[in-house]
Amino acid sequence: MPSIRLIIAALLLATGLVHLEPAMAGTSVEAAARAYVAADGYQPVALGPVDRFFVEIAGEDPEHMNLAERDISPVEKAVLLIDEREAPLTRLRYALRVRRQSFGAVTATFIDVQRFNLGPRLRAETIAAYGEEKTAGPEIFGVGPDVGWRIVSVPSAKSPAVLLAAGRRVMTAQAAETADCFGRPCLSTEPLDGYAAWTPWRDLAPLAFVTAYPGVVQPRADEEETAPALFALELASAAGLATLTTPPGIEWRLPPPQPAASTSPTLVFVIDRNLGQETMLDGAIGLAPRSKDEPIRWTRMAASLKTRQVSAGSGPLKDLENRP
Repeated sequence: MPSIRLIIAALLLATGLVHLEPAMAGTSVEAAARAYVAADGYQPVALGPVDRFFVEIAGEDPEHMNLAERDISPVEKAVLLIDEREAPLTRLRYALRVRRQSFGAVTATFIDVQRFNLGPRLRAETIAAYGEEKTAGPEIFGVGPDVGWRIVSVPSAKSPAVLLAAGRRVMTAQAAETADCFGRPCLSTEPLDGYAAWTPWRDLAPLAFVTAYPGVVQPRADEEETAPALFALELASAAGLATLTTPPGIEWRLPPPQPAASTSPTLVFVIDRNLGQETMLDGAIGLAPRSKDEPIRWTRMAASLKTRQVSAGSGPLKDLENRP
C-alpha cells in the first residue's frame, strides 16, 4: 500500500492545489499532522479502520474515491468518528476545537473533539434526590470513559476531509473533572441556559440536508434521536457557516486559516446530548473574535427529532449567577 505521504502528494497534485514542490508540501502537512495527534497525551491510531468506517457509511467501493463522502465536513467526521469508535453512550457532552492552517497553497483542518460521559454524574444526582432504590442502574445512565480524538484532514476534489492522521486519548478522572468547556465545567450537569445572556428562542424549520450518514440514530430499539453529527451541521448552518447548494449538496464556510504560529481554535462547538428528561440536543457554536476587543459570538440551537429552536449570545460561557 502507498505511504500516506505518496497518497497526499497524489491528492494534492490531482486537485491542482500545489504550486510549490509537492513532496515538500506533503511532508510539511504530514509532519504537522503527526505532531498534533501525538501531543497532549494523545496516542496516534492507525487510519485503516477509520477509513473503512467512512467507506462503509456511504457504501462505496473502498478501492475508489468515495463520491458519496464529498459533503462530509471535517467537523462531522470528528463527531461520527468518536461516536463510532467509543462506547454507545447517550448522555454526553461534546466539545470541539477547530483551527485551520495553510501549508503553501494547501489548507489543513485540525480538530480536537472531546466526549464527556455525564451518565455517572446524573445518576449520582438522581440518587441524592430520590434514593438509590428508585434510581436505574449505572448501565441505563451510561458506563464508559471520558475520551478525546484528534483528526487532521485536507480537502480533495471528491472529499472536503481526507484524513491524514488521527489520535486518541482516554482522560483520567482528574483531567475530566478539571476540563473546561469554554467557560463551563465539562462535567457540569447544568444546562446552557444560565451561562450567557441568550436572546429569546425562535423556531427554525429543520433544513433538508441529505447526508451520507444516517441523520437519525437509534441508541435503543425503542428510541430515535437526531444524529449528533447532523446536529453539528445544522448548528453551523444556523450560524451561517453551512448551506445547501444547487445541485443538491452542502457547502461549509469555515473561518480562514490562521498563521502558523497560532494554535488557538477559531471555531468551537459544545453539544449537550440528553442532559435532561427529554431526548434532545442542546448546543452552541462559537466564532472566535476578529480582534481582541470583540467577544466570542455564539449561536445556540436546541433540537428534538422534529423541532428546532435557535438563540444567540456573546462572551465566555460563565454561570451568570456567579459571574463577577
